[in-house]
Amino acid sequence: PYKVPGNLRWTRIGELSTLYRGVSYKKQDAHTQKNNQDYLILRGGNILEGTIDVETNDNVYVHQNLVQNEQLVQKYDIIIVSSTGSSKVIGRAGISHKDYTDVAFGAFLTLVRPNNNVVKPFIAYYFQSNLYRNRIRDLASGININNIKASYITESPIPFPPAHEQQRIVDRIESLFAKLDEAKQKAQDALDSFETRKAAILHKAFTGELTAQWRKEHGVG
Repeated sequence: PYKVPGNLRWTRIGELSTLYRGVSYKKQDAHTQKNNQDYLILRGGNILEGTIDVETNDNVYVHQNLVQNEQLVQKYDIIIVSSTGSSKVIGRAGISHKDYTDVAFGAFLTLVRPNNNVVKPFIAYYFQSNLYRNRIRDLASGININNIKASYITESPIPFPPAHEQQRIVDRIESLFAKLDEAKQKAQDALDSFETRKAAILHKAFTGELTAQWRKEHGVG
């Protein structure tokens, strides 16, 4: 897609990871209250950009016997919405930030699990990049699909550096993200105080305090 530095080489996601299909279950097998031997089944509503939400109001659970071990969500797994009626949601990729012993994923999702010989966060962050997003958007808009074929993911191109460089890139990403999060929090704090400060200004305006110094300087009582 574009020229990369000499220590990077273009490869494809399928060379660096394994794809897994989600859990298939019948409607009568699913319920909204978790029993002792149940697993949570992630669905489209659980998948957010860059993360997953295991505490939605409409979670679905099935008995653990319906779930295979490889379908349990692991740290740095990428869970992709691969079938949906929404063109805005198709291809959305959430990243698991921990290992789960009781969370799997449904048939309308696809799980990408980075191989053990790569720096897994590097692969996970790729799915938040415009390189991946633009590819999926182009494929979806080009043929008006609601389903992502496995090949759309496995054939996705990725610039791939040596392992030590992968880790340096990940460390740099996380350092910059931490600074962004800090800036976001400061901006939110300022926004939260906006209404309070606005009310305080209006209070001073209608109690005379706002122009007290002007009146003093001009001898106005």
